[in-house]
Amino acid sequence: MVTKANKKRQFVAMSPKQREFHTSDEWITALITGVGFGKSRAGITRILLTANNDETWLAVSPSYVMLRRNYMPLAMKVARDLGVLIKTTSSPFPILTFKTQDGGQAEMYMASGENPESLRGANLDGIHLDECAIMSEMVFKICIQRLRGIRGQVGPVLITTTPKGRKNWVFELFYEKVAFIPKSPEAAKELGVVQIGPSWYKPKPKTKLIQAGSWENPFISEDYYHNVKSMYSEAFASQELEGCFLEQLGTLISRTWFANKIRDAAPREARRARYWDLAATDMGGAYTCGTLVAINHQNQIFVEDVVRGQWSSLTRGFMIESTAEADSRKYNNEVNQVVEQEPGSGGKEQAQQMIRMLSGKPVFRDLPSHGQATRTQDGEKLPGNAKITRAQPLIAQMEAGNVYMIRGEWNDEWLSELCGFPEMKYCDQVDSVSAGFNFLQKSMVADPGEIGTVRGVSTVPSKYGVTVADVGLDLPTFFKGR
Repeated sequence: MVTKANKKRQFVAMSPKQREFHTSDEWITALITGVGFGKSRAGITRILLTANNDETWLAVSPSYVMLRRNYMPLAMKVARDLGVLIKTTSSPFPILTFKTQDGGQAEMYMASGENPESLRGANLDGIHLDECAIMSEMVFKICIQRLRGIRGQVGPVLITTTPKGRKNWVFELFYEKVAFIPKSPEAAKELGVVQIGPSWYKPKPKTKLIQAGSWENPFISEDYYHNVKSMYSEAFASQELEGCFLEQLGTLISRTWFANKIRDAAPREARRARYWDLAATDMGGAYTCGTLVAINHQNQIFVEDVVRGQWSSLTRGFMIESTAEADSRKYNNEVNQVVEQEPGSGGKEQAQQMIRMLSGKPVFRDLPSHGQATRTQDGEKLPGNAKITRAQPLIAQMEAGNVYMIRGEWNDEWLSELCGFPEMKYCDQVDSVSAGFNFLQKSMVADPGEIGTVRGVSTVPSKYGVTVADVGLDLPTFFKGR
């Protein structure tokens, strides 16, 4: 039997904002912070230290990969550090069983928010939605249905996330926009409204929102904060590091578009290309990225694989060659290897080297469209109009729900870059996937007769690799430049 006499007090080092989150007694409490603040740990710690005997909690991460790589290991570490871990179970779904402060034990079920319908189930005593700004709102709506007041009161909802703008459902969960403008700060206080950006809002009842910047975590490295900030525009840093709700930043891609769009494999019958976006300089901070894209007969687009790294010339050559060989074995030499050619003689020579190295495979070179490749904002070089224009056709397909990604370790980094585009310094993964899609779209309408009539003299030999004649095609005369 659990009695008050069994209770023990547990002391844990917390920042002031983490402690405020820990002690909130509102139904919905959110810790909205910059990256690296320790918000996920704060959510886990609150569950482990406030759950009562025989309670069941549910913790949800945006994806299964994030759950397995981030949330689960952190939950187990925190439980071990607090001395409350009893056991963990991974099948049929992850469960962490832990000692409660009243002398009993409780369970924390862990799940992915990729398929909200799969979250339906039995009663719960509390839920924790981690990084929920990049989840569908349906995750929240379905989960709160399970808080059915087992002990006479509805259990708490804990939210920990980096904000994603004032149009995101998380912001709307806590604030309601008002039509009037208070005449003075005193009037605003009396009316219970707050100004966020140019507009005024009234906090919703039974909710508490706690905001904090990354720098407010006393345990974070100062170098980490400055290193991350150097990669962002000022506006994006305000969101990602200061935890601010901003107007829509000009980011073009929403992570929610990929809810229920993760698959275990792509269909075999499809046209495929792996596009190689080559780093301009060896080991110069830029990345080389190769993305495998497939389009099936229903015009569904599948992002199958991403290979990426900051490599020397020697390592890059090895990675490209070995990846192309693996593609060839898996798909019977049907994958088009497409190499980006940067402007100038150096880019041409680099592309030619790649094409010679991949001899025997269907290999092509691609000349990126002209235009402003970069723009300078707040002293940072960010993607320019040329890159944004090249990405727009694929972005339209993403928004329409026609793009799927195959489950892999690369998923989270890939999505993070896409959803930060064009406000993040690096965009090699965006360039690679959009160019791969554009290549496959062009190949759908590559009627040699039409090209010959329109262009007069073909430019194919200068655009495509030297092995095009080796893949068994009966090439018309104009392909030979005659």
